[in-house]
Amino acid sequence: MLNPGQLKAFEKIKEAYHNQNLEKRRFFSDGPGGSGKTFLYNTIMHYVRSKNELVLPCTFTGIAATLLEGGRTSHNLFKLPIPINETSMCNIRHGSNTANELKSAKLIIWDEASMAPAHAVNAVDTFYKELMAEDPKVPSKKPFGGTVFLFGRDFRQILPVVPHGSRTEIISACIKNSYCWRNIEVLKLE
Repeated sequence: MLNPGQLKAFEKIKEAYHNQNLEKRRFFSDGPGGSGKTFLYNTIMHYVRSKNELVLPCTFTGIAATLLEGGRTSHNLFKLPIPINETSMCNIRHGSNTANELKSAKLIIWDEASMAPAHAVNAVDTFYKELMAEDPKVPSKKPFGGTVFLFGRDFRQILPVVPHGSRTEIISACIKNSYCWRNIEVLKLE
């Protein structure tokens, strides 16, 4: 039931899920409203869960989280502080139940990522590099600790909210200005 764009995205994500040695294991599904992003996410979640593996979906807002089975906000999943700034970190103790759940997840889906500040994405990347490290004293060099991430949203809609921010400040806060963006493959949906 996937259209050609969704099928291409599904196959790329499925390949990354099955092959930990692939360099490209972070994706961004970009498409306008109605292009089938939520359908793609739910299809991928059902696929991963059919293998008895853990997939954790989150969104930047609570309303959108209700569209994904088991969805929650990124603040809840990653224990991100409010407000988020360049020194923000995930408030999760290593070895805790939350950390163990995040470590065992084979796929993280983060919808509405275009609304998330770059600092939030950077904080999650740093956390995962520490969490997935083989040596607890030396963080992993792999982006997001090697975990498969699927970000998504429509950059033509809402960007991060910067109170009293100029257009330049809003764009600077965007995920595309995160140092992580260079490691994310964009998958176009139409």
